[in-house]
Amino acid sequence: MPTPFNSDAALRIMLTIVDAAEKSDEPEPISVCVMGVDRVTMCSVRMDGAPASSVAIAEGKANTALLHDRNTIEFEDDWDAVDVACAQAAHPQFIAWGGGLLLHDEEERVVGAVAVSGLSRGIDDHNLAKYTAKNWQDLLKD
Repeated sequence: MPTPFNSDAALRIMLTIVDAAEKSDEPEPISVCVMGVDRVTMCSVRMDGAPASSVAIAEGKANTALLHDRNTIEFEDDWDAVDVACAQAAHPQFIAWGGGLLLHDEEERVVGAVAVSGLSRGIDDHNLAKYTAKNWQDLLKD
């Protein structure tokens, strides 16, 4: 039976990413958003000192990942400016920067998304969230 993706899982994902950000060699304040597959925020946090805009950007990245069924880092490589502009016209919350990752259960079904915003590059946001997104079920084994 697949591990249930619920509010406990969402909170643990968020806290694990914040903990990793605080323990990094060069800590920077970030915002984290965890959404359910229904594209509704389950939990989010803005660390002290993170830009206010990073909250909406994290929500936009999680929403974008779910809406397009792909990690947002893929838009940086695959889409040109016209593609991004068209997507933003249709969906104002569309964010084409790295940091929004899909969450899958053990059967590879999408169960939600997690997004990080606030680091200087999208690839850094992506890498901070990547391990936790891939291994979120392990956070519930205690």
